[in-house]
Amino acid sequence: ISTSRDMKGLVWFLVFVGTCQCTVWNNCGTSSDVAIISKVAAFQDSPAGKFAIIMIEGNLTKIVGDGSITIRTFLDDDMVGETRYQLCDCPRKCPMFPGEFSLQRNILIPTIFEKGSVASFQIEVEVSTFMQDLSSDVVYVPTNQHPKMFCVAVDVPVLRGSWL
Repeated sequence: ISTSRDMKGLVWFLVFVGTCQCTVWNNCGTSSDVAIISKVAAFQDSPAGKFAIIMIEGNLTKIVGDGSITIRTFLDDDMVGETRYQLCDCPRKCPMFPGEFSLQRNILIPTIFEKGSVASFQIEVEVSTFMQDLSSDVVYVPTNQHPKMFCVAVDVPVLRGSWL
């Protein structure tokens, strides 16, 4: 038989868990990555939305001139999509300097995901150019040796679906 105090604790725990906007993510990079990831947030753009919004924050250790982003989408353990983007696809986005950085991407959730399922995304950023400083020449990385800026894997619960 539980006491009133135990029930209050259980209620507060359930309220916290029910309102927590926690993001489950893993660092799939290595110790030689150019960035150290400190925070990842992921959520759907609206309850009936078609996009997952992924925000990644961290610290860069080098000046990055350019690179590419590969986003892989998984349903269970099966890859159901892969998309590539340029890291510096907007004016004034690069070069990226050492220190704090943030990256945000809106990712289309494929219609194969039903309400209640979990969309898993792997975001991998590879570097194609480095700079020592702004006065030095750009150093191009050989095409077979693109170092990783970072790699994160994140899960997003799907709120919309065919029976919404």
